[in-house]
Amino acid sequence: MKMPELIGTGWLTLEQGTTYQYPMPEATKMALSEVNCDPWLRLIFVFEEAKEGRFKHVDLVLDILKTPDLFDLHEYAIRLLGFCAPISALRELSKMVVELNYDLRIEAYDALRNSGRLEFIEDYLEFKRKASGDELQTIKDRISDILENNECIFSDDYNDIPAPSYEKMARDKVSELEKLYGEDSFVLQGQEVNVEFISKQLEAEIDFVPNEGDSIFFNNTLFINYVELFESMTGVSSSNMLNDELMPNKIAIISILKKV
Repeated sequence: MKMPELIGTGWLTLEQGTTYQYPMPEATKMALSEVNCDPWLRLIFVFEEAKEGRFKHVDLVLDILKTPDLFDLHEYAIRLLGFCAPISALRELSKMVVELNYDLRIEAYDALRNSGRLEFIEDYLEFKRKASGDELQTIKDRISDILENNECIFSDDYNDIPAPSYEKMARDKVSELEKLYGEDSFVLQGQEVNVEFISKQLEAEIDFVPNEGDSIFFNNTLFINYVELFESMTGVSSSNMLNDELMPNKIAIISILKKV
């Protein structure tokens, strides 16, 4: 199946965000449905429904992910799950991780992190036991993203914490956060997260963004995480919030935050 020009290769990435390449034609809108034979249009349908707060069709995305013949769509399907899937669909995604190739596993780790659900720490620990190299570090980074704020205890690739001790520390931290915020809360960096929290973090972070020509180093990884979450929570496109180098666009960010 050929990717529609409407989507573009950067759809649901930081480069393009949730925007399409051009306004959706009326004919395409009319063609969108849960039974559409074109799987690309089914993805777009699920996304458009999710934007309106309707998530009952997310299983269509899981069906695409389970279909080998639709491999070209799998990366976009996982991204879409990370943006708008209810917890039940993300649990299904977690079960599928072992069957995915390397690149799709990395996408899945990000999607699960974006849920902010503490229950996935146990899944990450299981993935960690079987991983090595860069993939192992990615898993540790995702655990750190959820559980801690700048401490880097769980992500530091220089600390050699034995696996049993590492897992106990992670579970203890989960218990601590569940007592603070509840089992079903959205947690990132060891804190309960909502749109107001993300907006404040974006406002605070842009104060540290160097001006053009400055030699100051700016680690934009954390900022990118906030941008992704802001977009998934509000439906506001992130495409103008970062420039071509994925550095924050101060003026655009301030303008967008004023409208939320």
